Order: sequence, then structure tokens, then C-alpha cells
Amino acid sequence: MEERRSFLKKSGLVILGLATVGLGQSKKNAMAATTAKVAMIIDLNRCLGCQSCVIACKQHNQTTSGFFNTRIELREKGTFPTARMSFTPKLCNQCEQAPCVRACSTGATFQLANGIVVTDWVQCIGDGACVTACPYNARFLDPESENKADKCDFCIGRLEKGLEPACVDACPAHARIFGDLNNPQGDFATYLQQKKLSPPDKDIDTGTRVFYTVSDK
Repeated sequence: MEERRSFLKKSGLVILGLATVGLGQSKKNAMAATTAKVAMIIDLNRCLGCQSCVIACKQHNQTTSGFFNTRIELREKGTFPTARMSFTPKLCNQCEQAPCVRACSTGATFQLANGIVVTDWVQCIGDGACVTACPYNARFLDPESENKADKCDFCIGRLEKGLEPACVDACPAHARIFGDLNNPQGDFATYLQQKKLSPPDKDIDTGTRVFYTVSDK
């Protein structure tokens, strides 16, 4: 996590460094921060509940024990004898109208031009206002780092290197699809055009950048 934390602590570097955020060298120029609007699609019909994304995220970000930037929500569907488990990956939704940004009194939590919500740990006072404001339970205060607020940031350090978020890269079922809403390509474009997508919670309108396919399981 140290690489990512030092990256976030330098808010100027975050803003300038993401000017070439991208997914692989061939797409880097198309993902300029001034035009790109990054987002993630999660195919609930593909998710196996294997926890590979959770492990990859934990390994990459080195979050404090007991705290996670992404998790898998397990639910039982149906009734005996045809009951089955459903799996729903959860993470920060990088909301366009982010409640956490509005709740932050110091401006430590803010949104980059490409839509990613980040937290500057230099300015963060750890009062927990952003954690309480998040309707998706996607933020936490890190007890090992002076209670600074933490959450998923789409692995911006990896994006700087032209890589996908760790959870996307690790998913064996390709249930997570990452791309640019302003310049969709490949599977990301196909999902936007052909799949019925929904926000994490239809009753909450925050302009999320994480979308889910409608599960047919």
C-alpha cells in the first residue's frame, strides 16, 4: 500500500499524473484525464464468488487487517431444495455526485477529471464524515494510519502504468470490465451497447461509475 499511499499524499501529482491514465499502452492516449470518464462494469452472471478480486486487491493495496477496498456480498436466493448462492462484488462506486466529497470539510476527498474519487491524506483529518456519508459502506478509517479515510480508487497507481485495476486483472471469469465511457472499446463497448446495466442501488441516485448486469441466475 505504501506506493499508493505516497501517490495519494501528493495531490498535485495525482492530478497531473493521471493526464495519461489508460488501459495498456495502445489505449493510453485515448484515456487523457481531460476527456476520459473511467468506469467499471460487473457481470453478475459471470461472478463465481471465488474471492480472487478481493485477494488481488488486498495484495496490491496492503490494506489493514480486517479492512477491504472491495468485497463479495453473498446472498441466498430461492428456497429449499432449489436455493442457491448469489455473489455481488462491492467497491467504491466513484459517484459523480459523491456524498463523501460533499461531507469532507477539508477538501481532502475530491474527484479527478476522469471521475475517480481520491483522498489526499495530507489534508484528511480522520473525522469520519466521509465514511458516514457514503451510502454504499465503501469507505473506512485506517486505524494503522492515523484514521485516514481509505477506499477503492480503481488502483490509480496501476492506471498510471497502463495497467487495469488489480481486481479486474485477477478475475478468472472476466466478470469485471473496465473502460472509458467517453471512448468505449472492446468488451466494455459491447457491454454498454448490448447489456442491460443497473447502478448498485436503484433507490440511490449518486451517478455511480460502477454498473452491474442484471443477474439471470
